[in-house]
Amino acid sequence: MASPQVQRRSRLLVHRRVQGWLMLRVLVYLGCAALFVTVSLVLWQLAARGPARWNHNHLRDIWNQYAPVFIAVGLLIPFFVYDVLRFSHRFMGPLYRLHRSLQALGRGESVEPLRFREGDMLHEMAEAFNQVLQRVQQQPTQQEPSGDTVTQQEEPASSLPEQDNQTVTVAADAPKETVAS
Repeated sequence: MASPQVQRRSRLLVHRRVQGWLMLRVLVYLGCAALFVTVSLVLWQLAARGPARWNHNHLRDIWNQYAPVFIAVGLLIPFFVYDVLRFSHRFMGPLYRLHRSLQALGRGESVEPLRFREGDMLHEMAEAFNQVLQRVQQQPTQQEPSGDTVTQQEEPASSLPEQDNQTVTVAADAPKETVAS
C-alpha cells in the first residue's frame, strides 16, 4: 500500500492565537534587548565623559556612532519573527492536525491514521493517537438500546406498605425481588 503524499503547509498561521503570542513574545524580547543596549550605551558614555560634561549632544553622538548597528538589528527583526513562525509550524501543525482528528473521531466520522511531516515534532503523539484509533476502529459498534428496555426508577419507600423512610431501586433487568438499600 502506497503511503499518502505529505503536502507542504499552505497557511502562514496554523493556530493564530498561539503563534501570535509567540511572535509577540519574540518582539517584546527584541524590544527589551534594544532598550537594554541603548541604556547601556548611554551609561557607558556617561561614565566615560563624566556627569559634569553630559548634555543632549551625547545622545546624538551615540546615534551617529551606533546607528548602523540599530538599523541592522531593526532590519533583522522581520526575519527573526518569520523564523520563529516557521519553527512553530513544526509543533503547531501536528497539534492542529491531532485536534481536528480528535474532533472528527468524537463526531463519529471516519478518521485516517495521522502521519506528520518529516521535519515536524511530536511524531510519538501521532503514534499514540494511531494506536488509540486502531483500537477504537476494532471495537464493534454499539447498538442503540431498544425501546423495551426500562431504565432504573427510584420510588420512595413510603409508598410501599412494609418499608419506612427507605428508598427502593427497581430495575427492569433485575430479578423480581425487592432490594432495600
